[in-house]
Amino acid sequence: MTNIVILSGNLGNDPETSTTAGGIAIAHLSLATSRPRYVDGKIVRDDNGRAELATEWHRGVAFENIAKAAGKCVKGTKILVIG
Repeated sequence: MTNIVILSGNLGNDPETSTTAGGIAIAHLSLATSRPRYVDGKIVRDDNGRAELATEWHRGVAFENIAKAAGKCVKGTKILVIG
């Protein structure tokens, strides 16, 4: 059996990048994903009729070329993570 996760959201902070003693690039990521908030099976709406959002936070680590690319991103950048 194979499990695959696909997350689409925004970076919560600038990625923290570093390099190992062996020269491998590493980036630590904080990703926020949002979805409509539900109560009793119904979407909760604000006074203007817009759906309230529930946000979940995810942490991840990228290596090598992906870490180098992630290091160029800034807080708020929309990213897609598949793993």
